Amino acid sequence: MKVLIFAVILLSTKTVFAMSDADLANVCAHRALEKMQNDAAIINCELMPNTIEAYFINNKFYNPSKYIGYNAEIKCQVSNSNIFMLVQYDSLTKECM
Repeated sequence: MKVLIFAVILLSTKTVFAMSDADLANVCAHRALEKMQNDAAIINCELMPNTIEAYFINNKFYNPSKYIGYNAEIKCQVSNSNIFMLVQYDSLTKECM
């Protein structure tokens, strides 16, 4: 019985946790863009969407929650700056939060 439980857990983790860093960054880029646009609008700045890049990826095999940090440039009335956003990817629900 213990072997059966272990085998089921092992087989399920392979599909749940297997995602490359590049794929993970692409999957959640749309959510990061939404969140960054909202934050930039709050401070009356314009997000430059073509400058978004993933600068931090925590894609540990044993953790179902993955974290991706994104960076982008924003144009403000006075000067230009950068905006940072951390997005969480839940491997179990396949959602970016």
